[in-house]
Amino acid sequence: MESDEKSKEPIGGKQRLLAAAHALFHKGEYATTSVDQLLALGQVKAPTLYHHFQDKEGLYTAWALEVLGALRADMLAATVAGEELAAQLSAYARILMHGESPDILRIRRDLKQLRRSTSVEPLYNGLYEAVYEPIFSVLIYHQVNGTLGEEPVDRMAHAFVLGSMSMHPEYAMQPISIDEAAQWWSRCFLQGTLSKEADLPAVF
Repeated sequence: MESDEKSKEPIGGKQRLLAAAHALFHKGEYATTSVDQLLALGQVKAPTLYHHFQDKEGLYTAWALEVLGALRADMLAATVAGEELAAQLSAYARILMHGESPDILRIRRDLKQLRRSTSVEPLYNGLYEAVYEPIFSVLIYHQVNGTLGEEPVDRMAHAFVLGSMSMHPEYAMQPISIDEAAQWWSRCFLQGTLSKEADLPAVF
């Protein structure tokens, strides 16, 4: 009975603001999202925002850290020790391409709009831990085991992430099955990475 009563308790202003942030920042840019929009959608007054988050930047930071934390959990859950490289990369690509996953390219752009180091530094760390750390670990594992060439890991990881995000619903030129896109991109990425000519400059 007590749990039923608790479930009927109204959602607090902090949670409503975070829900509003998710609705607006998940699909929109930080710079073009106004405080008035956040307050209206969250059905709160300005003092509630200032009390819990200080300002729009504080609310954005709290939201972004929350979604990056969830993304990191998904990436780690998809990490299987000793998994075949193509299958592991496909699993990561599937997560990054999913429409419900945060648009990490937008978050990277939004970071340039933030003013405080207390916002920027945790978000850069959050991006690294959520996206790059799992990919680095897998690439290094397969380099050590001889199934992947000695290319710079940071460049490989960044290229893989950018290619994956190009097929995120926000950027894809046409609808495509996530599973199909993830498998295709992982295969293309590995074909390029493992090619003997992968270190040659492109000629146009």
